[in-house]
Amino acid sequence: MDMTIPGGGDYFRYEITIMFYNSRYWLIRGEEHLPNMLQNNGPYPKPVGCVIVKSHQTASSTLLKGKSLSDMWMINPLIVERLRNEEMLVEITIDD
Repeated sequence: MDMTIPGGGDYFRYEITIMFYNSRYWLIRGEEHLPNMLQNNGPYPKPVGCVIVKSHQTASSTLLKGKSLSDMWMINPLIVERLRNEEMLVEITIDD
C-alpha cells in the first residue's frame, strides 16, 4: 500500500514506524516491539508505517527530531519485504 502525503502528514499514527532514506531502513518508533517484528514470533502492532524520504533535511526536520541516524536501529530489507508481502506495511512518501 503506497500513500503520498504532499506537504506533511501524521507520520506517527503507526505504533511501529520505519523510515527509508539513503537506501536503508531505520526504526523511528516502536523499539519495544522490535524483537517480535524481526523474529515474527509474537504479537506486534500492525500495520507498520514506512515513511520514504529523499533528503537529509526532510529526514532531520520531519522524522528524526534532533536525533542522529546513528541513534536508530537499522532494519534488514528482508524484514521490510516480508511485511510488504504480508500486506502489513503502509508506505508513505514525503515529497521533497
